[in-house]
Amino acid sequence: MTYVGTHLKSARLQEHYDAIVIGSGMGGLSVASVLSQKGRRVLLLEQHNVIGGCTHAYARKGYEWNIGLHYIGDLHSPVTMTSKLFDYVSDSSLQWEPMPEVYNRIFIGDREYPFSQGEGAYARELKQWFPEEHQAIDRYMELLAAAVASSRNFFAEKAMPRELGRQNYQALSGEFLKFSERTTYDVLSELTDNQELIAVICGNYGDYSLPPKRSAFAMHAMLVRHYYRSAYYPTGGAASLAKAIVPVIEAKGGDVVYGAAVSQVLVESDCARGVRLSSGEKVMATCVISNAGVQNTFGDLLPDDLPVKTQCEQQLQQVNDAYCAVGLNIGLKADAASLGLSGGNIWAHPGADLDGNIEAHKNDFEAPFPWSFITFPSAKDSSWPERFPGKATIEMFAATDFAHFESWANTPWQKRGQAYESLKADIAKRMFAELYKYAPQIEPYVDYFEVSTPVSYQHFLRRKSGNFMGIEASPQRFQQQWLRADTPIENLFLTGQDITTDGVISALMAGVMTASRVLGENVMAEVARRQSD
Repeated sequence: MTYVGTHLKSARLQEHYDAIVIGSGMGGLSVASVLSQKGRRVLLLEQHNVIGGCTHAYARKGYEWNIGLHYIGDLHSPVTMTSKLFDYVSDSSLQWEPMPEVYNRIFIGDREYPFSQGEGAYARELKQWFPEEHQAIDRYMELLAAAVASSRNFFAEKAMPRELGRQNYQALSGEFLKFSERTTYDVLSELTDNQELIAVICGNYGDYSLPPKRSAFAMHAMLVRHYYRSAYYPTGGAASLAKAIVPVIEAKGGDVVYGAAVSQVLVESDCARGVRLSSGEKVMATCVISNAGVQNTFGDLLPDDLPVKTQCEQQLQQVNDAYCAVGLNIGLKADAASLGLSGGNIWAHPGADLDGNIEAHKNDFEAPFPWSFITFPSAKDSSWPERFPGKATIEMFAATDFAHFESWANTPWQKRGQAYESLKADIAKRMFAELYKYAPQIEPYVDYFEVSTPVSYQHFLRRKSGNFMGIEASPQRFQQQWLRADTPIENLFLTGQDITTDGVISALMAGVMTASRVLGENVMAEVARRQSD
């Protein structure tokens, strides 16, 4: 596969930049792109050996797999905000392909609920499956629309200067908080007592990190509405995002550097001045923007003698990390078409008690994984047959709990011992057994596979608790006004999904919001006014 950016060993860094961005996930890429297009000289630093964060891909044994991007909604028209945002940060160079008509197949035990794309399909299919619940479903759809409409002002406040945001917080956020302060289950259980319907509605809760009794209803609503009309996949896979955005940054004089871990944000007189790399090198900048997550930024990157660090660390106690997952990436020695593989996703749950499934597995690792997500990237990418003829891939994830892997926390990659390798072999066996329920025909064609665990994500993505996403989307999370673009430290800014909410699109929006705060102008409004290309 083609890598973008420059390794630190080959990079020729400037002494000073207008902005340094820490972390090349979607939030870091988007804020760097916007600032570059606005005339700022930007340095984007990535600690891993590939650009992209959770949107990167990797190649092994003649196959390629994505890490965290599997489908994107709201791209059915060039005038949607999602389309305009991607066009803006990539200079309209990204290409997208529609998922199959049935884009998500939800399994509750052995009962299947296939969700289709298209205007009105979501409500129509729910009513077909649950004909006695028409009234509840209609009211549910109204609540989804109201929650999403209220989110615009809530997130706009996060891009305002801190004092202005404080003065306008209640006026801008009050309506949204009515939806975010209640759990998804609280809201749904007032509409219906049909637990199967609630489970189906929340069947892809892995997209936003929490089951219905713990997730904020506002988060559920934003996710459902995001896929309400369409689901798409980038041509060339997840790596195409970095391939499209990095040239925009470099064309404006910016530098994108990987293998460049940041050990500390340099602060003088309560003002961010630059960063120190793990190599010891210092790079100075007018401002520093962290896409490394609030846990890493406030917990690890601030100087210990900074007076405000105690306040920042106390704030971290108010939020929790999102879920953990184990992964199984599979290479098949046959193409997707000949194997009859569809590009639609599968979400499988052992039973309708989604929260109970989580607790059972938390208490006993041998209990079924709370959910499994199965996706077929080679079946939804038209460029795949040319790039990897005669081959196919499957990406599979299953929810788990970090406590089951904590004894291997912070241990060296590929040096974790036989007990860990035996555990991975057991995970593979269990996941293959689940996979063969839905795609038994692939078994003779399995050529290669590898297992990832929360310890893998801790190592490669620097996630303290091995979490797959950022901060969990609970009611408490949305009450944290300090999760915003600016920080108590002058010229230190945050971006990424921690200041908005979980997911690729949220991180994309966060990048534009942070750029707006740095520039002192409403870039989001500018993007909204853009004519489609």
